[in-house]
Amino acid sequence: MKFDTMVICSTLNQMVNYIAIKKHGIEKVINITGETNENHANLKKFNYGEWNKNLKDVLDDIIFEDPDICFGNKEARNYSEMIDKLGKLFNSKDKPILWNITGGQRYIVMAITEYVFKNRKDDVIVYFEGDTEKFLYYGNTKEDISTEIKNDYKCEMNIPLAFKLMGMSVKEREEYKVSDYYNLFFKGKDESEITDEDKRYIDEYKFYNEFYEKYCDDIEILKILVEVNKDKPDGEIVEDKLDWVINKLRDKCKEFFNDKNENIFKESIEKEYRKRKVKRKVFGYILEKMSFYRMIKILTESDIKDVIADIDMGVKINFSDKKRRISEHHIDEFDIVVVTNMGKVVIFECKSGYMCGDNAKSTHYSTYKVSGVYGAPVLIDPIIEKQNIKEESFENIRKAENAASKAGLIICRMGNKDNTGDSKNGIYSLEDYLKSVFESEGE
Repeated sequence: MKFDTMVICSTLNQMVNYIAIKKHGIEKVINITGETNENHANLKKFNYGEWNKNLKDVLDDIIFEDPDICFGNKEARNYSEMIDKLGKLFNSKDKPILWNITGGQRYIVMAITEYVFKNRKDDVIVYFEGDTEKFLYYGNTKEDISTEIKNDYKCEMNIPLAFKLMGMSVKEREEYKVSDYYNLFFKGKDESEITDEDKRYIDEYKFYNEFYEKYCDDIEILKILVEVNKDKPDGEIVEDKLDWVINKLRDKCKEFFNDKNENIFKESIEKEYRKRKVKRKVFGYILEKMSFYRMIKILTESDIKDVIADIDMGVKINFSDKKRRISEHHIDEFDIVVVTNMGKVVIFECKSGYMCGDNAKSTHYSTYKVSGVYGAPVLIDPIIEKQNIKEESFENIRKAENAASKAGLIICRMGNKDNTGDSKNGIYSLEDYLKSVFESEGE
């Protein structure tokens, strides 16, 4: 069963409409919206005008019926008027219509459901379940119609597109294109296509995954990295903490830290570290790189590889609407972002040390801002399974986990090599979490 027309409900998380429209091969969209007047009382909470623009800007190849159907605050108070309005607009339409109620306000969903079931026997209502990433269908029949509806059309997905649907643009990225990392490690390239930049990524990938094995096997490496986060590592005044940690790691891992690996390691973080006026913790850069390349290894070597639509690190964002920008500088930055084919956005915050409660709450809010209720905020910390987190040296990391837990973030311990974790308390190994959060889409 193929539908040409879909009715949608405007919502903050337009991903649920984008996915439904694309996966069903829809050609024409009828948009039901709330008040779009810029002076209406609930503009900050229900900015329908902006939400409508976000979707239409991305779907420039789809016909949107003009004007949108608007149910204002007065109409919302009179249920029978809403039903009558739907009848006047749709009773004359002959072809079957697919009604996407995902994200719609309750009063609109109720009106649509009653109207469709009483007046349009060939129409179908669809709901996109964000957690399971499945479509649920409801028709005027007792039989299951889900297998009869065609919903496997191509659906382009990438990080810039996902954020654009939420009114955000990604700095330093081509619009609607996947990252260079995704092209290299997930899609793959012929040898003739490999650039010098790709070679650097490959070297970093190999280095950090080998370094991860040593990191998990030797607690002393973690202690060195935690020490460099302090104002005075080993009680000394250190002018260059990057050089300090390199010297310590070279002494600890003599065979591994040969000249080649040392250069890869230093070059992988030096540029970002040196250019910042306010220096971030050296271990923070290391943890981010190690987490990112470890993540790529886990995902590309598992059955869920094809579920991933895009992955990137150091993702900087600003408002798509230039009128809303305070400056051209980014307003937020995410350590690692992963987007699936069905639009799930997972944002990872790597913390090598302290994270206050406000920072944890901000991470949760920022994730909601760019991905809505279906987004997932995750803290990655450096603890390994052999290490007792209650030791004094790890007080800041312990506080970070507590803050993350209170703010509703999932916690992944980077060094849980054998996948031990405590998922009941929201603590996972990185591998366990990745497989659990993405496996439903691959089923």
